[in-house]
Amino acid sequence: MNKQIFLGATMCSLLAMVACNPTTQPTTQTGNPDTAVVAPCEKQDTAKQTATNNVEAHLNVMWEEQAKLTSYETFVADTLQPQAKAVFMVDHAVRDFKVLALTFVDVDANGKMNFTTKTQYTLDQLTPEKPLLVKATLFGTIPNLGVSYVDHTGKTRQFAVQESGEDGSALLLEF
Repeated sequence: MNKQIFLGATMCSLLAMVACNPTTQPTTQTGNPDTAVVAPCEKQDTAKQTATNNVEAHLNVMWEEQAKLTSYETFVADTLQPQAKAVFMVDHAVRDFKVLALTFVDVDANGKMNFTTKTQYTLDQLTPEKPLLVKATLFGTIPNLGVSYVDHTGKTRQFAVQESGEDGSALLLEF
């Protein structure tokens, strides 16, 4: 029992250490402090990639209440309650966009979290004109929802969705 408590506390501590870098300032989609933070972690700029047309694309996530969208795709990952409603948006199209179910595996020596993934939903392209709303249940502090896409070099980029412990905003953490 004590070993399980120790392992649980250790995992929470490691998650807190890799999740945020307090010296990095958060960025918002519009610069408005009422919009969701993209990722106040040291890896926030990793959500930027060049799309197939060689224009740099920025992947953003925010909660539905903050997005104020009129047109979007919807995917319901599960129907358990309470549900988080995460909106994924880009400023330029990205290809082979996937919603992933994440299962935590471990944390490596560099503090990078590792997950196994299962594809739940796929879009050929995620475009600025049609964001994706994903309804899913987020469990605890270890991410269980993620997304991926293929960048212009053919590399698959994967991100875990987390909720900020500071202000409750949606965050992306590359893994």
